[in-house]
Amino acid sequence: HSRGFIISHSPAMASIANRHISANEFYIEQNTFGEKKWHARFNYLKIGVLFKYFQLNNKEHLGNAFSISPYFKFKLYSGKRLNLLFRPSIGMAILGKKFHEKDNIENIAIGSHINMFISAAIEGEIRLAEKTNLTLGLGLDHQSNTGFQTPNLGINIPFLSAGLNYHLGEKNKLVKHQELDFKKETAYWQLTAGLGLNEINPPNQKKYLVKSLAISREKKINHKSTLGYGIDLYYNPAQKALLKQDSIFINHYENIQIGISILHVLHFGKLSFTSQLSYYLKSENKKLGNLYHVFGGRYLINKKTNVFFSGKTHIDKAEFILIGIGYRI
Repeated sequence: HSRGFIISHSPAMASIANRHISANEFYIEQNTFGEKKWHARFNYLKIGVLFKYFQLNNKEHLGNAFSISPYFKFKLYSGKRLNLLFRPSIGMAILGKKFHEKDNIENIAIGSHINMFISAAIEGEIRLAEKTNLTLGLGLDHQSNTGFQTPNLGINIPFLSAGLNYHLGEKNKLVKHQELDFKKETAYWQLTAGLGLNEINPPNQKKYLVKSLAISREKKINHKSTLGYGIDLYYNPAQKALLKQDSIFINHYENIQIGISILHVLHFGKLSFTSQLSYYLKSENKKLGNLYHVFGGRYLINKKTNVFFSGKTHIDKAEFILIGIGYRI
């Protein structure tokens, strides 16, 4: 069980935020025991799925919400009686009531029922018995549709949680692989292409097809991490339409955004997570500023090809989600 409140991160949210809310959560998780070599590299992390039901204390404008999100749980400290863990998760949330220009104008936070759900928490596990632990947590939940449908201010909920967990079955023995020394690898080029959808105000209007192309120079530096740098190209018709609202008219070439990036890839077998800090060399939308961030995941199909999803944001403003394919040259 957790308790929290909705942050009023915009004056427009004053009427629906700053209210205490409660949530009930249930999760199923499994310890890793070294069946895969990367289990030991991350100190035998836990893998699970989190189910969470939110009572948002605003039935008229928000309703309630439900989320489901897979997660990894990393051990920060492990002792006989106390474990300290970090649990990031990403998945999907369903919001009971969305914005409507006539029936629900007060909900300026989210314009869609289905949204992305991101959560991060620090948890303490206190052992009460051989298979039973008391859990105490502190974290932040975020729901938004990343620009798929306006409005999209998002809902941010800091929370405190307390509960019990119980381990089923017998404790397995750790499988310890002999970790070979990392062999230095040569750098390679990674080419990615993606598509996404973006909507601008006013709500419930046209959705614009976003196209992206990026090339990066990457090098794996150890078993866990890859570092790189690259150049990004984005063509987002929503930007052109948004500038037109301010009487700024640009052609198709001027609408191309160009950015440079530094990136990090964290590897979990075939699955990896990417984070990227980027700077616009060319962008006509000055309101966004020059810095942007890209985060997401890749899944290897074979040694050269992967499928990916990524989210593009500007500080606290999510712009859109991309899905696409990457190829190692």
